[in-house]
Amino acid sequence: MLLHKWQKPLVVHNAGNVGALRPMENFGYGPERNQLREELLLALHALYQSSEGLFKTQEVFMSSRQRFQASAQRLLEELKPR
Repeated sequence: MLLHKWQKPLVVHNAGNVGALRPMENFGYGPERNQLREELLLALHALYQSSEGLFKTQEVFMSSRQRFQASAQRLLEELKPR
């Protein structure tokens, strides 16, 4: 519903396969639709923020592991009898 002709309509996208994790309730068009589930939205936000830190930790670990493997490989090559 538009109040003024210059206003854009509200668009809600409720993506997700698991209904329990969707931040919008009563998805659709019309009154009493698209109710924000604030507690779930806050919980999802916290989850995404914490997982971002975990991904960064994983990236650092993998990078360190690759450097260690390369160093170990060079050392083994140097120790080989010629």
